[in-house]
Amino acid sequence: ANLAEKRQKPFVIHCVKMVNELIQLKKSFKPTQMWMVHGFNSRLEIAKQLVKAGIMISVGPAILIESSACREVIKEIPLENIFLETDDKHVDIETIYDMVALLKQINKQDLIEKFTLEFNKRVLNANGLAITNNLVDRNNKS
Repeated sequence: ANLAEKRQKPFVIHCVKMVNELIQLKKSFKPTQMWMVHGFNSRLEIAKQLVKAGIMISVGPAILIESSACREVIKEIPLENIFLETDDKHVDIETIYDMVALLKQINKQDLIEKFTLEFNKRVLNANGLAITNNLVDRNNKS
């Protein structure tokens, strides 16, 4: 967390069965940078606790498993609190977008635009970067 603050970068966390401790740590640390739990695959109640604490969640290939609890999370948690990932799995991000668009009942292109805007706002803009047409624009200062 200290390094994320020092470098002004998001703090990406792999958290298993330590959500309460993570939330308490964030409260005591009072970071200025975004915190995100990656590879989220837990119940809606856990997702709500994280979001309430100001911690983003990132969902990956687990969303493709029909019995996965994170499907309910995707349906219920607002998009501005979610990121998508492939992690180290051999799954194309388009496949993840397809499933999330289906679960959210939203057009896939609209979904991609919303995620791109949120990624630009929360991750890249702090460094004067932005994604435009799937390319990183290093001159963007907005």
